[in-house]
Amino acid sequence: MVYYDPVYSRHLDGDWELPLLLERLSQTPEAARARRIAQAAAPDYLLMRGPIPSRFQHGMGVAFLAGLVLKKNPDLKKYQNLLLSAALMHDWGLPCFSHLAEPLLKKMTGMDGESFLGFVVEKYGRVKEVLEDFGVDYQDVVKVVTGDFGPLGEIINGSLDLDNLDNILRYAIAASLPGKKPNVIKVAVSFRFINGRWYLLEDCLEDVRKWQALRKRVYSSIYSNFNLSPVTMLYRAIYLAYQIGLVNVNFFLMHDDEAVDYLSRCGGEVSRLLERLISWEWYEEVFSLHSESHHQSPIMRLADNPMSGLEMADTLCAQARVEPDDICVYVGRGRDKKRVTVPFIPADPAEGKGEFFLAEDNDSPIYRLKVFVNPNLDASKKLEISNLAIEIYNGMDAS
Repeated sequence: MVYYDPVYSRHLDGDWELPLLLERLSQTPEAARARRIAQAAAPDYLLMRGPIPSRFQHGMGVAFLAGLVLKKNPDLKKYQNLLLSAALMHDWGLPCFSHLAEPLLKKMTGMDGESFLGFVVEKYGRVKEVLEDFGVDYQDVVKVVTGDFGPLGEIINGSLDLDNLDNILRYAIAASLPGKKPNVIKVAVSFRFINGRWYLLEDCLEDVRKWQALRKRVYSSIYSNFNLSPVTMLYRAIYLAYQIGLVNVNFFLMHDDEAVDYLSRCGGEVSRLLERLISWEWYEEVFSLHSESHHQSPIMRLADNPMSGLEMADTLCAQARVEPDDICVYVGRGRDKKRVTVPFIPADPAEGKGEFFLAEDNDSPIYRLKVFVNPNLDASKKLEISNLAIEIYNGMDAS
C-alpha cells in the first residue's frame, strides 16, 4: 500500500510504501475511528478555517518519522514494530474532540487520552489481533504512548519527540500559518540512541529553534478568539449534556461526527449550543485576562482544575439570571512554550566536544481566562456579565 502524506510526500524521491504492519493497522476499525477525529479540538465545519488533518493522518506522519529514526539507529531493529505501532497509534486513545473532552473523560474514568488507548484497543479488539501477528504486545504500545516504557519511549513521548515535531508542522501547514517552517525530517534523522539515552546531532539545532518559534505561532492561533469561542461553546455543550446524565464512557468512543450528531439531539440548551455552533454564531468575548506571573495567581489556581471554567460559567449564569447555554468560560494553562531537554552532540565525535543543551528560553506558561456570551443577549446583559466576571475574579484575587 502506498500512502501519500501531504507534509512529507514532496520530500521523497519515491512513494512511501507502507510497511505491512502499518498497512494492516490502517485497515482496522480503530484506524477508521481515528480518521474521523480531528487534530484540532473540533471538526472542520465548526471552525472558521480550512481543513485540519485527522489524528490518523498525524499518526501516519509520526510513523513516517519513526521509520527514519529506526534507519539511523539499526541497533533498535528489535523494537521496530513496537515503535512504528506506537507512533501510528499514539493518539488513537483520544476521545471525540481530542483533548477538549479529555478532562471529562478523566473525571469519569480516571483515564486520559493516552491511557484510554488500552480501553479502545480492548473494546474494538482488531488492533490487538494485528499486533499479535507481528509479535507486539498492545500493552507495550500503551506503555510507550503513556511514557512508561523508559528512555526508549521518549522518542514518542518526550520533551522534543516525533509527535511534537509532526503535530506542530502539520497543523501550521493546514492552517496556512506564516513564517519559516522547520525541516523536521532533518531533525528526525538526527536522533541517536546511545547508551540508553536519546541525543540530537547539532546539525539540526537551527531547525529545532525554528520548530520552537513555529510552536508559538501555532498556539497563538489556537488561543485566538476565532478558535477559542467555538471550542469553548462545544466544551460547554458536552458539560451540559454530562450534567443531565447524557454522557457516559461510550460517548468518548464516538468519532467527531457521531458526537456532534448525538449532542445535537440531546435537546434543550445542549441542542441550542450545537445549532449555534453549526450555524457559526460565535459567542462574543466580554471579559479577558492573561498572566505570565511566576507567583500564584487566581488564573493559575483556576487552571489547575480543568472543570473550573465550566463551574465559573455556572456561577455567572446563575448570578446574571440567563440560560445555562448563554455563557461559556475558557480558562487554561498555555502550551505556547516548551523546553527542549534532549542533549545535542557533534556529528563527528572526533571533534571532541561534549554534549550541550539548547539555551533555556523563558518557558513560563501564559494563563488565560476568557468569558464568552451569546451574541443575542442585549448590551446591558453583556455588560452585567462582564462586571460580574470582574467581581468574581477580584474576589478570588483578594482571597
